[in-house]
Amino acid sequence: MNPSMFALVHRSLRVDSRSVSTYVLRSVVVFFGLLGVLAAHNSGSIGEPGLEMFKSLVWVNMFLITIGSGNFFGTVITEEKEDMTLGLLRMTGLSPLNILLGKSAGRLISALLLLFIQIPLVVLAVSFGGASIDQVLSAYAVLGAYVVFMAGIGVLASVVSKSNKSAAGLILFLLILIWFMPVLTLGVLGLFGGGFGVGTGGLAETYFVPVVEWFWSVNPYLETGRILRIDYAGAPTTRVIMFLLGVAVGAFLAAWAIFRKVRTFDQGTTPGRSLGLERLTRRRKSRVIWAFPVAWKDFYYLSGGRIGIVVKSAIYLSIALGFGYLIHYNSSGRVKYTDLFGGILCNIGWMGFVIELGVLSGRIFRDEIKWQTLSGLVTLPRPMPEWIFEKVCGCALSLIPAFASFVFGALIVLDDVGDFLGDVRDEPGFWVFCLYVAAAILLTNYLSLFLRWGALAAAGSICVVCGMIFAFICFQILGIRDEGPVVGFAGFAILMAIVFLLIRIPQRLRVLAAQ
Repeated sequence: MNPSMFALVHRSLRVDSRSVSTYVLRSVVVFFGLLGVLAAHNSGSIGEPGLEMFKSLVWVNMFLITIGSGNFFGTVITEEKEDMTLGLLRMTGLSPLNILLGKSAGRLISALLLLFIQIPLVVLAVSFGGASIDQVLSAYAVLGAYVVFMAGIGVLASVVSKSNKSAAGLILFLLILIWFMPVLTLGVLGLFGGGFGVGTGGLAETYFVPVVEWFWSVNPYLETGRILRIDYAGAPTTRVIMFLLGVAVGAFLAAWAIFRKVRTFDQGTTPGRSLGLERLTRRRKSRVIWAFPVAWKDFYYLSGGRIGIVVKSAIYLSIALGFGYLIHYNSSGRVKYTDLFGGILCNIGWMGFVIELGVLSGRIFRDEIKWQTLSGLVTLPRPMPEWIFEKVCGCALSLIPAFASFVFGALIVLDDVGDFLGDVRDEPGFWVFCLYVAAAILLTNYLSLFLRWGALAAAGSICVVCGMIFAFICFQILGIRDEGPVVGFAGFAILMAIVFLLIRIPQRLRVLAAQ
């Protein structure tokens, strides 16, 4: 092992120690921990205050590790490719193993330090009662192994990917492949019935159900939920930890094996554009540009085009089929499969719509900045609101699969949807929540004009923190018991934030275009 490798580790630690995002992330974790301390203190001896505090802390960790690892570990090598310095790094004489270890070890240490800084909060959780030492050790062992797992697949994705964005997408695909693909396969086979269906001893029940159950047994999310139960008996979590560490080591070895064979993808400041998901096909047809060229560009170059719509439609349908079949199987057929399928399809439709909208909001202007085409758009002989609206329409076409999934699922369970709409129609809290989501999406778009990556995660964290602070001040400090004034003031504040963001986004675009 080359001693020069430690220079890379040292540099990575120094860069992270001087990064604002590092301290913001640690502050968010500590802030949530302190909120848990105050809530546990105010609850007195009611229930298990220490366990509730510990639960919130652990789930915040799981959330941050999951959404942050794509941009944290997935940029280990791709940042060198985008900065055109990977070739120079190879010329130093460092072996691929030294480069990968040097680039990833520093970030892994920084991520694990995020867990170590929580020791005082964990001690308080145990002191408040409800959380045992066995629960603390088991939960943080799973969290530590999960960090290593995400680091391993992040390094692999970073080696084979061309850019930070594609690396984050590959990490998401690998997570879906590992945790959800067995369930999706089970659901697709369940469609055939007969020799495949429940209670027939067919292919799905004989071969795939045990595989799905094994993957669920090593799922860190389910294992964490089991650990945080009040009746947790301190059973070992060796299988989950060994699986996570094994996948991490295997992914790192795979990245090491292919490191010499992949291209460096060194590129200029204006990288060539691909047709998104349409590059999955080798066929290249000449396309007629639409009457609205900006919308055409964003539909094919940013949103994935027609192939993207087909792929996402297949994903939504497979998720609904898979989970519907699994629940149907576990209930021994007592729950009607059609109702399960419709309910799941409706729910993943609206959730996917919101998530996709947030992702597109963070990319719609960020890619123009990256490609250095924003100044060209601003100088078009057209008003800025006009081409912004055209870009929004082009991206909105990629939301058709999510919207169609929601509508189709709602039609299947129309009675349940009607009951839900009847319940929330006169509930102001529901409409305030819709405004809250809209503000989060606009905040993602605004932050993308400042941050190179992580705008969606940053906006989500800010909105969650602000919401928790507002609720804590109103209900815990001021002692307000009537929700009406609180909901009204929250809606007014969110509406003012939306107006502010709608004013600030065009102003920031003009500033960036002039640079």
